[in-house]
Amino acid sequence: MDPIRKIVILGNGLAGHLSALALAKRLPQSIELILVKSNETVAQDVFYGNLTPSSTYDFLLGLGITEPELLLSTQTSFSLGTAYENWGPNARQWTQAFHRPLPIHDGVKFHHYVKRHKKDANEWDLSPYIMSIEAAKKGVFAHPPEGKNIPLASIEYGYHFTPDELTAVIAKHLENSAVKVIDGTPEPLKHTEGQITTIHLKSRESIEADFIIDCTSQSRESVDDTWPDSHKVSASFYTLAQDEISSVIRTVKQTKYGWRSETPLRNRLEVFCLSHPNDTNTIDEIKGVSLSKKSRIFVGRSVSPWTNNVVKLGHNAGAIEPLTPAPIILLQHDIDRLTDLIPTSKNMHVEAKEYNRRYIQDFDNADMFQRAFYLPQNVPQNNYQAAVLSRPIPPKLQTKLTQFKSRGTCVLFDNEPFTEEDWTVLHLGMGLIPERYDLLTERLSDEHITQMLSNMNRAIIQMGAKMPPINVYMAGLLKFLKDKHG
Repeated sequence: MDPIRKIVILGNGLAGHLSALALAKRLPQSIELILVKSNETVAQDVFYGNLTPSSTYDFLLGLGITEPELLLSTQTSFSLGTAYENWGPNARQWTQAFHRPLPIHDGVKFHHYVKRHKKDANEWDLSPYIMSIEAAKKGVFAHPPEGKNIPLASIEYGYHFTPDELTAVIAKHLENSAVKVIDGTPEPLKHTEGQITTIHLKSRESIEADFIIDCTSQSRESVDDTWPDSHKVSASFYTLAQDEISSVIRTVKQTKYGWRSETPLRNRLEVFCLSHPNDTNTIDEIKGVSLSKKSRIFVGRSVSPWTNNVVKLGHNAGAIEPLTPAPIILLQHDIDRLTDLIPTSKNMHVEAKEYNRRYIQDFDNADMFQRAFYLPQNVPQNNYQAAVLSRPIPPKLQTKLTQFKSRGTCVLFDNEPFTEEDWTVLHLGMGLIPERYDLLTERLSDEHITQMLSNMNRAIIQMGAKMPPINVYMAGLLKFLKDKHG
């Protein structure tokens, strides 16, 4: 066996730094790790969005980055999810919140009791029974307690963040790691040549490598015939200074040319506008904003991100719109998959095959969730929507739509990044109302169901009234952390 001795990571953005730190934490010191930080800009990092899933807390903790460090080093704030407004041709509104699974009563999923309670109503949702949504409406927050049977315990939370601030935190950790950091811009890798053992820098220096992790920014050269169904999108990124944090939820609105997200950080509002490259997506109605960045990217994926001894990671392997937390979910999965399948020898055919299989499954499952925001009967209103709707509905998604519409059954496939609750709320938010409910709900009387739902909603409202506004909670928490950690 010819063992791996040297791994080189290319890229100075979030994906490259995360990869380097994760490998430094999990690999033996006998393997040399080198991070080549190119001089290229990392404007495409804006496509990771400003929202993390609730799993990010544990993910970062596994890398040695604690929540107190994150809050004290950046303007990161807490997030309870995303509110979608003016969405679709019917201008729909709903909230996708982070929360633990809804209760199952007598073996029946919770949303069937709501359907039974509403009978033949054309509009109904689950928001009165989700603590995260009540807290988001009121702009309040508190950490969920452990081991207590109260509505607050059902809350899960992610973070509102910026990729550049998180990258800076990771970079500080790398300073105290075994990773050797080199400033230099690599020449494009030529994958047609088989194994690549030498990386040439534009400074005419060269670096030997057994295994290469390519986290450089996506380029037209990296998007070729191996990227099926890809299309290009543009983003404009703005900031609006604020005196204090204003909300615990991100807002996404449909616009004339695409969509726009507004994410509250502690000292500013981050505004992300996405559109087709042939259109201009502006925010003239928001006064006081300043343009920060512009970028373009191909939305889609490679069919084989790991080729020979090179694995493309992050946007270089595939990109998905930050309409949901999907970009960070996929990046976390990329890192976990990489460390799980890191090759032990220079013969890495088996690892590459399994990595590619898992990658495609992950990406397509996340993409399927986002495709569900655009129903097949929608008529394109702009170039962006035309590009999205030109893609056929995946058979798995059609199965989900059909089953939920028919009888409220939420179909899940293997290793989906979004939960049954995520799918249920999305279906209802898009106006997909089940025609039937589970007949097993009829074991309970109408009065019993009405009382059960009423008690649950009342407990949630009462809990929301006791929680502090997010600006008050954050101010107290930061003072406590500064006193404790300095």
